[in-house]
Amino acid sequence: MVKKTFILTAFLLATFCFSTSQTKKIDSLNILINKATSDTARINLYVKKIKLLRNVNIDSSIKLNNKILAEAQKIDYYKGEVNLRNNLVTSYCFKGDYKEAEENLSFLKTFIKPSKDSGDFADMYSNYGMMYGMQSKY
Repeated sequence: MVKKTFILTAFLLATFCFSTSQTKKIDSLNILINKATSDTARINLYVKKIKLLRNVNIDSSIKLNNKILAEAQKIDYYKGEVNLRNNLVTSYCFKGDYKEAEENLSFLKTFIKPSKDSGDFADMYSNYGMMYGMQSKY
């Protein structure tokens, strides 16, 4: 009985510490976002915030991601859109919404071809692997 209580207490403490540290990082990013001097810098900071927020509240992460994606599209910020779409793929996979994940991957497949950026291709195919792996489609 004591062992179970100890394990439960340790788990709850670890969960609390993890969520508290995530919140502090998000708060720090919010300060930097408010101080950003360009739209692209602000979007890049939001990309980082969205990754942290995904661990705390996946639905809020997706909602914010879609909002910032629209801003990146509005200013034609290619790298921001690629990063935000890759974030969406990961978030939708974690949520179990593989249809939405695949739609974003299909978009990326056509969107990044002209750039010939191998890093963009690597991220996209890594996300394909994650999506199929999470569905046990090896």
